[in-house]
Amino acid sequence: MSWPEPYQPGQAHASTYVCYDPQHQREAAQWVKSITGHEGVFVSREAVAHG
Repeated sequence: MSWPEPYQPGQAHASTYVCYDPQHQREAAQWVKSITGHEGVFVSREAVAHG
C-alpha cells in the first residue's frame, strides 16, 4: 500500500506492507492517507516483483 503510486521524488510518500485481506487494506489505505493526505493504492506483490 503506497502513495504516490508509482513513487515520485519530491512528493510526500508513505508505504507499508499489507496482506490481501480487504479490511487490512482499508486500514493501510487510511494510514497512508494520515501521512500523505491521499488514500493508499494497493500494489500486489506480483506487480512489484515484475515491475
